[in-house]
Amino acid sequence: MAKVDHKKKLLIVEDSVINQQLLVMILKDDYETVTANNGREALDILCAKDGHLISAVILDIVMPVMDGFEVLRRMRENKALAQIPVIVASGGDVEGDNKEIQALSQGANDYVRKPYKPDIIKHRVANAIYLRETASFINTVQHDSLTGLYSKEYFYNQAEEIMQRDINQDYDIICCDIERFKLVNDLYGAKVGDDLLNACADIFRDRSDNYIICGRTGPDIFAFLLKHIDDYSNFEFSSLDSDLAELGINLNIQLRHGIYMVEDKELPVSIMCDRACIAASSIKGIYGVSYKIYDEKMRQKTLDEQFIISNMKRALKNGQFKVHFQPKYSLKTERIVSAEALVRWEDPDRGLIFPGDFISLFERNGFITDLDIYVWDTCCKRIRQWLDDGNKIVPVSVNVSRTDIYDPNLDKILLSLIRKYDLSPEYLGLEITESAYTHDSDQLIGAIWKLKRLGFTIEMDDFGTGYSSLNMLAELPIDVLKLDIRFMQSQHHKNSRNILSFIVSLAKLMDLTIVAEGTETIEQVELLRNLNCDVAQGFYFARPMEIKAFEDLLRKQAETYSADDETVEEITEEQNCQIDSAILEMKTRTELDCVTGLLNRVEVENRIQNFFYENNEPTGVFIVADIDGFKNINGVYGHEAGDALLKILGHMLSELFTETAVIGRIGGDEFAVQIPYIPENADLESKLNRLCSPINYDGMDKPIHFSAGVCVTPDDGTDFQTLYDNARMALLRAKYNGKGNYLKYETDMVPPIDEYMENRISGILDSATEAVFVSDAATGEIIYISEQPHAAIY
Repeated sequence: MAKVDHKKKLLIVEDSVINQQLLVMILKDDYETVTANNGREALDILCAKDGHLISAVILDIVMPVMDGFEVLRRMRENKALAQIPVIVASGGDVEGDNKEIQALSQGANDYVRKPYKPDIIKHRVANAIYLRETASFINTVQHDSLTGLYSKEYFYNQAEEIMQRDINQDYDIICCDIERFKLVNDLYGAKVGDDLLNACADIFRDRSDNYIICGRTGPDIFAFLLKHIDDYSNFEFSSLDSDLAELGINLNIQLRHGIYMVEDKELPVSIMCDRACIAASSIKGIYGVSYKIYDEKMRQKTLDEQFIISNMKRALKNGQFKVHFQPKYSLKTERIVSAEALVRWEDPDRGLIFPGDFISLFERNGFITDLDIYVWDTCCKRIRQWLDDGNKIVPVSVNVSRTDIYDPNLDKILLSLIRKYDLSPEYLGLEITESAYTHDSDQLIGAIWKLKRLGFTIEMDDFGTGYSSLNMLAELPIDVLKLDIRFMQSQHHKNSRNILSFIVSLAKLMDLTIVAEGTETIEQVELLRNLNCDVAQGFYFARPMEIKAFEDLLRKQAETYSADDETVEEITEEQNCQIDSAILEMKTRTELDCVTGLLNRVEVENRIQNFFYENNEPTGVFIVADIDGFKNINGVYGHEAGDALLKILGHMLSELFTETAVIGRIGGDEFAVQIPYIPENADLESKLNRLCSPINYDGMDKPIHFSAGVCVTPDDGTDFQTLYDNARMALLRAKYNGKGNYLKYETDMVPPIDEYMENRISGILDSATEAVFVSDAATGEIIYISEQPHAAIY
């Protein structure tokens, strides 16, 4: 391929056609030329979209429309055009000398006389372009292209020179970080972010008396060198935030300043700035604190964090993370009833590293998920071993971090571990930290409900340390409430005891088990017993211990209390059969609906969820069906008639959809069907048409209609709740179109009436003390009848 020759572009502004052509002839071999006949045409070219590509201008002074002096003046007023070198041209007389002086004084870079001499023209154009490019390069190296402040490298260079120049003067480096700057870019766009940076630069320039030099050393970081100040308490840090507030960005922009007091001038300036930045980062998110002075503790913390980050993956791979169990004791019997799994890092060089040193860092960098899965797997493996060995089993609680909660695959990960070791989910308690609720409560609630439906025990850890505790109790399916020790640290104070008593009483009313963690003294134990608390955990009973030590403790407890246990008679084979039959009957009762004999809602949901977990690429059809006007039927004809229709609909579904075992009544008159594949469209529609055909029932003067809503997997959902919501939406739309209809779900469907308002209206009507009828104005059909007439009729 031929080499592309990129020539620089020259603008020739000359009213004489002959001179224009002459200049083009002289320069065309070395440059791309553009011509203009007067100053106005020249400015139009320079201000056009590609005007910045002009490398130099040859400008005649005397021209019609607009002369060369006016062109020079306007170019100097424009920041971009002022960077383009201009070579002015005029005659060789005395008047030409005066024009040369005037042009140079107005910013022209060079001057040539007419008639044009080729060699002189070429050299002066080349020199003008070279000098401007060199100056531009130096300016680019020295100054930040956005703010005009010193660039990072030039700031480092100048700061070092200044400090070395006066070795007796003490200096400080300040680094200023814009808190939540990334959020400004995300919410308002890069241009607003750039405007904010320029506004900061302008503020710093206005206050240049406070420092020696200033530079932009990072995307949102500014650095300053100034003479040492002993006390920064009166420095104008907070007023900078006030100036930025006037920009109108509704994010409460705040600057965080880190100060490094230079002790060793031989230290690279880059490291000085790094230390100042560490100090600034340490106060992010702390209200009312605008600066922090760097000290060695910060440096050590940074080194420790770097060690942790560099070694965490290797440590997990090499088994350096050890799972310990801390027993939980019943306050009534003082026996171990469960345990909490805690993790310790045993580094061969540093020794024991406690969770407080690495957990928060892992939560920030995402490694906490890898560590948590390791802990969960270790616990499940140990519980499986207890079962295989015939040992006493106690549930083990594991921590589920905020990062885990927002992982859409959390339920699948936990379920896969339960299946891997063939365990019941009840053996694994999931501890959720209360603070997780304050970030994205909707997502948290959805994730926790998924885990609860799978059978896991949900424990709320650190209750009382957050801000939404009561809301959380109402919205989350919590089984166990863990009280934070800080409620008991000031137990002698009346208010603290009252608060603790209130929380325990509230938990009892909600049928929650209460665990008091951090119990360390007999006084705390007695207080908890008096308050009727269930379980305690803390150093008073036992510290966290290796799993083997916990097993020994559990075994010793079993031996100690075995003498007190009642003698268990040997069970005969006949009794075994009776027990098995009773268990089977109980299991059947828990799975089936008592009216129709089909699956109940819980079992339908469990089977559908299991279907999704067992199939990597599931497909299928989900149907929700109900009886049109069922509430009216119950009201007019009685509940026996209603139950009979429920059985009829259940029987129809079982006969129509023989290809699936997942058919159930999921509430009221609603039924669900899941087909584990997508059948032929004609076959499915045929069955739905038969389902929705009217039927006659003895004693009723009008036909009975069934309606249905349909959705498919994976397009319309891959979990029970999503499929149910979408199929029910289609069902409501079908009923809105008239009785005995079915519809397939579409993404743009909206409910025909707000369900909340419908429920409220029904509630208001039901609470009426007089008889209330609601009928269809068009057909005269009764669509609602209150309880008063029911009582009169029956």
